[in-house]
Amino acid sequence: MRLALSGGAGPRGELGPLPLAGNYQYQSAQIPLRYHYGVIQLTGQVMNLTKGDKNAFAEALSITMDGRQ
Repeated sequence: MRLALSGGAGPRGELGPLPLAGNYQYQSAQIPLRYHYGVIQLTGQVMNLTKGDKNAFAEALSITMDGRQ
C-alpha cells in the first residue's frame, strides 16, 4: 500500500536548484485469508484401488500432497 507520493515542492530563488523528488513510501498490507482454496488431483485408478479402504485413501492423499510417487 502506497502511503506518500514521490514529488518535491518548495519555494526556490530564481535559477535556484529545483527540489528533489523523494521516494515513494510503502507499508505492507496484511490481508487475512478468509477464502483460501487448494486443489489436488487423484486419478480414477487411485479412487478405484482405494475404494472402501480409508487407510489406503489417506496414504494416497499423503503421497499426492507430499509429491512422492
